[in-house]
Amino acid sequence: MNFLEGCCIAISLVATYCFGDQPFYGALLSILSSFLGLIIYYQYQALGHMCLNVYYVLAFSQMAYRSSAKQDWKISHRLSSKTLFILSASVLCIFFSSPTAIIFYDSCSFFSAICATELMRRGYIEHWSVWIVHNFTSALLNYKKGLFLFALKKFTYLILGLRGYMLWRKKLSHF
Repeated sequence: MNFLEGCCIAISLVATYCFGDQPFYGALLSILSSFLGLIIYYQYQALGHMCLNVYYVLAFSQMAYRSSAKQDWKISHRLSSKTLFILSASVLCIFFSSPTAIIFYDSCSFFSAICATELMRRGYIEHWSVWIVHNFTSALLNYKKGLFLFALKKFTYLILGLRGYMLWRKKLSHF
């Protein structure tokens, strides 16, 4: 890992921490992290990740604008047992899957990141549950691939996602 990758990971961890109670600063740091991610993925010619980072820049820019304009976020509470079912199914599929199936789950991880970001952009509390499932399955995938540092990063995101969900749920109870 080079210096730029380390900076990108550190900034994105701080951004994820900030999203729980300070979405404006979380969005600004996420924009910076996404720009760094673009530079990193360009070096590796990872087009899919470059596209995802362009989407992140646009989505987080809108979130920063909404937060700075003090626009209200739609905080809803529609969580159900479906999240636990998806999480359990994802874990079982990863542990008992063939190498070809892992490619499929890796692609699903890409789309779950887009879904979670879109829910976050719209201000729904459900985005935390999608991020939690995404980060848990991504941590397992990275661990299974031998990418232990990235697995640790995703596990840290998982913990920060749980923190963010609890903070947003507390905000929801005050309404």
